[in-house]
Amino acid sequence: MARVIILGAGTGGMAGAYEIREAIGSEHQVTVINEREDFQFVPSNPWIAVGWRERPNTSFPIAPCLAKKNIEFIAATVTVIDPKQNSLTLADGRIEVYDYLVIATGPKLNFAAIDGAGPHGGYTQSVCVLDHAEICFKDVKALVETLVPLSLVLCLALRVLVQLTNMPLSLIRNCVTVKNAIKFQ
Repeated sequence: MARVIILGAGTGGMAGAYEIREAIGSEHQVTVINEREDFQFVPSNPWIAVGWRERPNTSFPIAPCLAKKNIEFIAATVTVIDPKQNSLTLADGRIEVYDYLVIATGPKLNFAAIDGAGPHGGYTQSVCVLDHAEICFKDVKALVETLVPLSLVLCLALRVLVQLTNMPLSLIRNCVTVKNAIKFQ
């Protein structure tokens, strides 16, 4: 019996786990290790940043979904990858051994590389992770309430959404009315 560990449970890690489970059959073990217990659908983060969706609409617990496919799930941070020993050390000191390792952790954000960048003390916003998208929404809401008319923010939000998603503006207009586009109250 072989053990395959997938490190990361984002869009790539989850899809990879399902595909690997189907390809290798039930006689082998498939394990997903992720730093948090919830899956976060990153492509929806721009919608959260403009208030069109909330966390429960784009995030859900990972373990039940993987259990349905007989895939083990461990919610833990990996602190050491030792390819010579085919092992991973978790933050709590546990060691997980693998025969095959798939690394699907996504990008590592580096706002510190550019002075002033980033949502934590910087002068920019981010929708790269769900927490950042929620901060962006909070900051945009505060800006609207104090400085800028709602219509201008709506136009800017639609423009950003069009740029981020490459979705035609006409399609966005059909999906979302101005009345319910940004819910601040």
